[in-house]
Amino acid sequence: MGDRIAYCGVDCGACGDLQTGKCPGCRESVWPAGDACPPVACCRERGIDRCGLCPDFPCAMMRDFYGESESHRQAGERMRALHEAQASTQAPAPWRERRAGDCPVSRWSGGETRELAIAPAGAQYAARDFLWRVSSATVELEESDFTLLPDYERWISTLEGEIRLRHGEGAEIRLLPLQVHRFDGAAATRSRGRCRDFNLMLRKGRAAGTMEPLRPGETPLEIPGETGETRLLYCAAGRCGVLGAGAQTALEPGDSLQTDGPAALHVLAQAPGTALLLCRIREVRAEG
Repeated sequence: MGDRIAYCGVDCGACGDLQTGKCPGCRESVWPAGDACPPVACCRERGIDRCGLCPDFPCAMMRDFYGESESHRQAGERMRALHEAQASTQAPAPWRERRAGDCPVSRWSGGETRELAIAPAGAQYAARDFLWRVSSATVELEESDFTLLPDYERWISTLEGEIRLRHGEGAEIRLLPLQVHRFDGAAATRSRGRCRDFNLMLRKGRAAGTMEPLRPGETPLEIPGETGETRLLYCAAGRCGVLGAGAQTALEPGDSLQTDGPAALHVLAQAPGTALLLCRIREVRAEG
């Protein structure tokens, strides 16, 4: 595909905007800072050569763009063909993505829960037969009691709002957004305050793990892995790009990515205030 094909897929050689000077041409021109054509700015920010090579193709912006004129429609078909050709030659992605709208949702007495991941495959929260589970829940009641889970260790963080937790007769703990708290699922736990939270549950003696907040910046943040480890990366706010093992994707609030093994992930913030939560999980093998 020659340089006369723009980032968006338009054939510059047949483009009236180029001939009239409305568009300087994105292949050879230097766009003024902050004044780039949106597809040009987006492709350069993501480090891709054309829209058809983007994992999010076609995004809402480009769907609108490709509906504006016949030349734009042709550009869309050109980029769709490129996107499909790339997909047919690529190796399977080294991770499993789950978009916010794809998560199973269940109601409980005080709100609703979105299940992001559960292991092993086929396990169910209600049956308590899982090794580990990651979820996000809304707490709609001012006061509520946590479900007793005596077989599990729990990690929790708030995404929006704050809560105060009390385990048994212990002191009250104030939990602000992106602060992480670890506790025993067997403890009688009472919560005060409305929030949206993020949870990791690990079966005692069978699974181990951690949860930590991350705030990537304009410099890529490396997240190394280990053999036998599962990492789940959740976008709590903003937007980020993720690169790893020759693949790339983008996460928006509520999206998550799960990967196994030692391949490093590189994360780059694509919006101000980007915040992530990272869970590291490892199955514990029984001795003997």
